[in-house]
Amino acid sequence: MDKAIRDASPGAEGSRISVEDQTHKLARVYLLAGWVVLAVMAVIIGLIYRTIAVSRVTTAVESRNIAFGQRFTNTTWPAFSPFVNDAQDMRVEELREHTEIAKLGQAILAQVGDLPVVRITLYAREGTIVFSTEPEETEQYVTHGVVREMVSGQWYWRRGSPAITELTHHETFKALDGELLDRDLVASLVPIPTDGRGLEALLQVTQDVTPEIQRITRVQMGGMGSVTLVSTALLGGALFLMDRRRAMARIGQSRKGG
Repeated sequence: MDKAIRDASPGAEGSRISVEDQTHKLARVYLLAGWVVLAVMAVIIGLIYRTIAVSRVTTAVESRNIAFGQRFTNTTWPAFSPFVNDAQDMRVEELREHTEIAKLGQAILAQVGDLPVVRITLYAREGTIVFSTEPEETEQYVTHGVVREMVSGQWYWRRGSPAITELTHHETFKALDGELLDRDLVASLVPIPTDGRGLEALLQVTQDVTPEIQRITRVQMGGMGSVTLVSTALLGGALFLMDRRRAMARIGQSRKGG
């Protein structure tokens, strides 16, 4: 009987060790799964933060662009609206060299002030570019999907804002002060007049928001990196403690068995 007990003891001990091994493996799997969940959550939270932050920047720039369009409508547009209407029938060379274009450009640039404006474009009602701080755009046509507005003379884009605004990234961009490289720009297409009662022209104001977008990216990546780093450190510490505890338990069993 004693021999049977002695023969059964190694099997029971092996079974107990096997259970401990399985428990240890499961704990490692759960810890790794938890780390993956934290990493995924960090990415999701980072994306949510970026979406909200970029939206706020775009909204703020849009407000400034609308205010610029309102100032233009109130101070400059009445004096130049007859010329803009007649300019649609002019040739490109004639339009670029017209004295009113120079005066219109001076009047527009005088209102820029300290705003980080990189380009201003004025579209006639039919969609032709009458004036642009980038002369090569003259006589081109509006590329945004506002054909219905141009034809009818009514502004239908009334979704909480009188302007159409979009954020775009440009590898190169010809601005007021020269060519820009690798820039994030916010452009707003503002109707003239801005009260929405009719559509006589469109003013597109483009501002450089690269510093703001870069700051958002730094905060996003820093937050995601911090969460990932902390979770990795916690995971490594937990695995180290588990392995140490397991090794100590085996040493204790060996001493008892000896």
